[in-house]
Amino acid sequence: MSTTTCSNLAEPLFLPIDYYNVSADGLSAPAWGISMGIGSGHVQWFSLSPAMYDFSLISNVEHCVVGNSACLAIERGTYDPQLSTTETNPASVSDWNGTFIRGGDDSVYQFYNDRLILGENNTSLFGYPFTTDDGSTWWERGSVLGIGPNSTFLQAIVNNSLAPSLSWGLWSGIHSVERDQPGLLIVGGYDDARVAHDFSTFDNTAECPGCIQIQGISWVDDTGTTPLTNESTPNFQVTLEPSSDYIRLPLAVYKAFLLATNASYDDYQETYVYPADNIPVGELTFTIKDGYTTSIPADELFHYYRGHDEDGNLVNGNDTLKIAWVASYTNENADEANYIYTWGIPFLTMNYLIMDVEKNQFRLSEAIRQDWGNEGGVSLRSLCSGLVEPDSQPKKTNVGALVGEIIGGVASLSIIIVVIIFCYRRRRNTRRQQSAGEPSAVHPSQSYHPVTPAGQQQPYSPTATYPVTYSPQTHTSYSDHPSPPAMMQHEYPKADQAGYPIYHPPVELPSPEHNPAEWRGSEISHDTNATRGVSGTLSSATTYNQRSELT
Repeated sequence: MSTTTCSNLAEPLFLPIDYYNVSADGLSAPAWGISMGIGSGHVQWFSLSPAMYDFSLISNVEHCVVGNSACLAIERGTYDPQLSTTETNPASVSDWNGTFIRGGDDSVYQFYNDRLILGENNTSLFGYPFTTDDGSTWWERGSVLGIGPNSTFLQAIVNNSLAPSLSWGLWSGIHSVERDQPGLLIVGGYDDARVAHDFSTFDNTAECPGCIQIQGISWVDDTGTTPLTNESTPNFQVTLEPSSDYIRLPLAVYKAFLLATNASYDDYQETYVYPADNIPVGELTFTIKDGYTTSIPADELFHYYRGHDEDGNLVNGNDTLKIAWVASYTNENADEANYIYTWGIPFLTMNYLIMDVEKNQFRLSEAIRQDWGNEGGVSLRSLCSGLVEPDSQPKKTNVGALVGEIIGGVASLSIIIVVIIFCYRRRRNTRRQQSAGEPSAVHPSQSYHPVTPAGQQQPYSPTATYPVTYSPQTHTSYSDHPSPPAMMQHEYPKADQAGYPIYHPPVELPSPEHNPAEWRGSEISHDTNATRGVSGTLSSATTYNQRSELT
């Protein structure tokens, strides 16, 4: 695999994806993601889900009532600017130095700069730009860390020599009620131990990074292969999204999947379900344009309902039924923009993803899911080469010259030592005379630099730097909690972000070959029916129940 030149001499940055405690005003709960802290004075901890966004989106504190650990866990932490002593709130996006969607509607966002703490090594970035929603929209996906091609986060850590390049490798891990296996995001490198085969390379587009064209889907079991697509089903495009739990399919393909897997509709749960003791045995196979094929086995498709107890722990919401992490979408209104929907964790558990930002490409290989525990580790490979290429021709050693250099070096060293001793004594005397009037050291101040004039939104500028310091802050690991009570909050199959406004300007994506259906005015969306939800402040009695998308 060819690589680009490294931006600095840093080692690749490891960002594990696991359970971490998130906190808000004295409350804490375990949540799945990447550990990050925000603020000073009262540091607020988050467990951020990596997402294919260019900006980091943190849930507003208004989403959860005080004392609701389940809500805090689902939101992966919430941000309260009043708790931080280093927070600034620019008047508008034009005064903010982060990356935002060009032409986007910023009316439901709040823009901030504050101290960001990397939870694994307590490295701080002061003045880091991020956004929250304004509290008026229910954010079902929770707090996310933007790692898109123009990511503010990626540019900040590279500019501060915390990672050698903007490119990254990701294995999403396994996250379910039955079992968890930590994932890993590596900025500037990838884990070769998770790579099963040679990579297949795909080109990114500015409008749709990480987009793939699906040419065929089948359900394969002991009875044979059941095609879910046919000649009347056009190729369709999806975008890889690590913050999504679902594989989203066109409605016709989704109906074929339900028939092939013998799903039944449950009126009480308002979705399609399977008996927990008799889930389908087989795998969902995909053919992607350019010949890449992969599959998702049943144990990664069918899971128990996710619930949260009063302490925020993930629990089994129903031990008699399971659901499939497969959902549908449809573009019913021809007057509205078509939407390209997300393929998330089930696909990224089975496939290792490299996002090569510098080359504007991404790569896929089937992943190795084995849990090595303490018996194995990461096989690190860099995604960039050194700053200076070494000379490939070996040089002969001149022994005579080497002896002369050693003798001359000894004499020079003696002279240097004498000069150092003289300077040290003179400096010590000077310090004694001035010690009474010497000022104390100053802590690095927050560096907030508005870098764009009004009305012009640009990606993060290298001039907006984040001084690095090291903090003694520690992160409390999650410990076991008592058994869950009868009252639980459930996460049923749902739109990944049912209230997420679509802010990307209409663009035209390239149509799949031999596909008469043009994707004009396409947008990337996480809303399966283009609806707009209104948030409500959650209480401990709130349940998460989503109606099925199949009628």
